[in-house]
Amino acid sequence: MASTSPATPPPGPTYGWGRYGLATVLLVAGVLSQYVLPPALVLPGWAGFAEGLALTYGVGGVAFYFLVGRRPLANYVRHNREGLKESVRWYGILGVLSLFVVVVLTVLYSALDPRFSELVNRSTSVSQAGASDPLFYMLFSVAVGLIEEGLFRGWLFGGALTLDGTGRWKTHALWTTLVFTLVHVYYAQTYLEVSPLYYVQIFLLGLGFAIAYYRSGGNVLMIAALHALFDITSFAYFISVPLSEGLRFGFLAAAAIFALVLAAMGPPSPRALGGRTQGPRGSPSWPGSLAPLGFTPRPCPSCGLLVTGDHRGFPTHCPNCGADLGVPLPWEAPSGPPGPTVNAGPPASGPLPLVASAQPSHRPLAPGEWPPA
Repeated sequence: MASTSPATPPPGPTYGWGRYGLATVLLVAGVLSQYVLPPALVLPGWAGFAEGLALTYGVGGVAFYFLVGRRPLANYVRHNREGLKESVRWYGILGVLSLFVVVVLTVLYSALDPRFSELVNRSTSVSQAGASDPLFYMLFSVAVGLIEEGLFRGWLFGGALTLDGTGRWKTHALWTTLVFTLVHVYYAQTYLEVSPLYYVQIFLLGLGFAIAYYRSGGNVLMIAALHALFDITSFAYFISVPLSEGLRFGFLAAAAIFALVLAAMGPPSPRALGGRTQGPRGSPSWPGSLAPLGFTPRPCPSCGLLVTGDHRGFPTHCPNCGADLGVPLPWEAPSGPPGPTVNAGPPASGPLPLVASAQPSHRPLAPGEWPPA
């Protein structure tokens, strides 16, 4: 009979809301500095390029490093498999939603705004730079993805989760994504009243990256890769329009199909886990992350297997024989220490394979318990 001893929660954060707020202000100020820096202070050529990078990313990065620390980035390159699955899934879901909203807005703008054609064909400062050397900016997109996702999803979003816990993670995902969206000022400067066409894409894809960061337990590498891929397809436009559109919509279609397949598969089946139970890699019940409060295991009325919840909820059907469990909704289930999650005894019809299910993780992580170990 397997059991799990409570894990010791990690120590709390070494910073508070004051230091986090100051780092956030400096991050936003650094990004916005590129729009307010007097021309006399802009250096020529590559020196100006380096100056822009230092202000746009360096100010916020240094501020978060010294005021907040590296803890929200602890899983930057960990939980990669879960990170890949969640990032592609949410890229597909919110990417398709973004495409739908953009089509609707395009129809409305074309019917109501006589300047629509002229405005939508304007070029931004970023697109002008990309047109001058598309191959360089396609390669540079990799660095931008790694840096921006570390700053906005890792430090900004993850820092809030470390301080506040995950009980209000959706609220933190929304406001941090809104900050990420609004600092792209050049869209409003260029496209004026039709800029929502572009902002809705930034917001929805950024929100998808935030959800993937949370659901993977803090992985940044995979959402950074998708961020880079999106930017690469944009700069590929200046090399070949069919190449750019084919890459972008081809990958979006593949991601959407992947999301549909995962939805059709439903929650993962319980797994034997070598004598102990744990959530999927990156979930809040990953070993060492916290002492979870879980559901009381319930025996299957057909085969006798003790079944408990996993990171998605309490299963409605037995993973062994498929019988209807008739269990209550997750928030109605009694909580308590995780019980044994193995075969409760061979049924009359014959031996039952050993099956263990994942620990539930419905109790939100408390402040200091993010990121999971």
